[in-house]
Amino acid sequence: MKLSKQKSLKILVLGKPNVGKSTLINYFVGEKVSIVSRKAQTTRQNITAITTEGLNQITFIDTPGLNSKKKNLSIKETFRSSVVSTDLLVYVVDDSK
Repeated sequence: MKLSKQKSLKILVLGKPNVGKSTLINYFVGEKVSIVSRKAQTTRQNITAITTEGLNQITFIDTPGLNSKKKNLSIKETFRSSVVSTDLLVYVVDDSK
């Protein structure tokens, strides 16, 4: 992944529970930084994973699954505060469902 002129990039990864957000981040970073489980809501708070390539740094933020049925205000507030300082949002979907 090449970055032009920009030396750092912050990517917020979001989506519904159990769509593969943590798996995707682990893949890009090249190591297991986020727990992967079949259980929904395994990620309960944002997890930061950082990878570098030359002088460039990419920070991935793994977020708890977005679930409109749950009224978990702390998860929603964590999400809102993360969006403000993000360069890129990646919304992950499970195309098998």
